Formats: sequence, structure tokens, C-alpha cells
Amino acid sequence: MESESLRNKIVVITGSSQDIGMETAYAFSRENSKIVITYNKNKKNALIVGKKCLNHGASDVIVLKLDIKIG
Repeated sequence: MESESLRNKIVVITGSSQDIGMETAYAFSRENSKIVITYNKNKKNALIVGKKCLNHGASDVIVLKLDIKIG
């Protein structure tokens, strides 16, 4: 069942190209959210996750290189 509160909402998930972030991206995709996939080093995997998000039902996907390390 789709949650109207998440449909077409933009969700930014840091580290979403792997592990827990990836699974979180898939969960929001199933709610038809717009997903922003971020990665630091693994662009190939981020693009794969983005395609899978669309297959899971994301209404849109953006893949961005992002380094949020401090210092």
C-alpha cells in the first residue's frame, strides 16, 4: 500500500550507494518518492542503485557525488 504522505516527496539519503543507505533508498522508492542517491567514490554502484530505485517505483532519481567529511 502506498503512503500518500511520501508520494513524490524528495528524499536525500547520504551513503545510499551501499549497505543500509541503499536499502533505505529502495524502501522510499516503493513509496513512489523522488530519490537523491549520493556517493563519494563508487559512481558505478550509485548508478546501479538509481536504476533499481526506478524499478522499485521511485518517481524520479538523481545521482550526485557528495563528500560531507569535515576537516
